[in-house]
Amino acid sequence: MSAISENLPHMARLTQDMLDRSMIAFAEKNATLARTIPATDNLVDDLFNRLYVQIVEYASGHPDNISHANQLEWVVHNVERSADRVINICEWVIYIVAGEYRELDSEYEKSPVQ
Repeated sequence: MSAISENLPHMARLTQDMLDRSMIAFAEKNATLARTIPATDNLVDDLFNRLYVQIVEYASGHPDNISHANQLEWVVHNVERSADRVINICEWVIYIVAGEYRELDSEYEKSPVQ
């Protein structure tokens, strides 16, 4: 449980930092800054994957705390989705500045090479 209590706040701080930077990019119409933010989403995704495993392991070892584990999983899921929404903000900042809409892929969302 201590790994969860350490990693979840770190994940939330990274997501908050992403949001802060995306708001600066929006206010300053800074497409260059907006393009740098998806790299942090990769870190958030890594933490999500680790936390998910830790929560499942916790739930497996503490079946009477399934409800608590389920709530933790929802928190982790929603923080990860918040980071994804920040990427959407970055995409629209780039659209406003450059007039082109393109999805900013994280390493987890890239299409396989064909």
